[in-house]
Amino acid sequence: TDAGQTQRVAARFALVAAAGELATRAGPTGWSSGESERAAAQLFGDWIAARGTRGDAEALAALRQVAALLGQHAESYFPWWHRGADDHRPNAPKRWGFRRRVDDDGNEIVVGADDKTPNEQQAEKIAAKFYILVSAWRGEICAGFDPRYVAGVLHRRGHLVAESDKAGARFDRNERLPGIGHSRCYVVQPSIFEDSAL
Repeated sequence: TDAGQTQRVAARFALVAAAGELATRAGPTGWSSGESERAAAQLFGDWIAARGTRGDAEALAALRQVAALLGQHAESYFPWWHRGADDHRPNAPKRWGFRRRVDDDGNEIVVGADDKTPNEQQAEKIAAKFYILVSAWRGEICAGFDPRYVAGVLHRRGHLVAESDKAGARFDRNERLPGIGHSRCYVVQPSIFEDSAL
């Protein structure tokens, strides 16, 4: 089925077509019956072609923004989970959350606090689950978008781990974060970087 945005635009084109047909019947347009509908259908088709997708453009923009920010700032703002409370290494100067290593099946890898943080070359080969603080989710990750809308987009695409999958459930989760304790956060799977829409 078409996404909400496409349906709204289609409804507007249908309204214009109906208004054109009514005007045609009243006489002032000089058009033949059905011409307004054909023109609206052509314009809607052109709009679809210009977008390049029938999906929700806003949802794709939100998805791309989250993936880009996580990829760009992983090293700077997301210390590794097992080093989150490390006294010997300065934490991220502007921490947005934490990264936790996962295996190919998405299972979290238990790593000791004394294990070395992977260097850049190693880090590129390690999949990571992101635990994003609520303040960073709202202020940085979702800048320009409704944070709940973005969470819903990621959840529907299988990239966000919600507190539960029940209707109306929260998208953020209560987690025990290193050096912070129990806190609500958004948990994003590494699958976001493999989404076909990127």
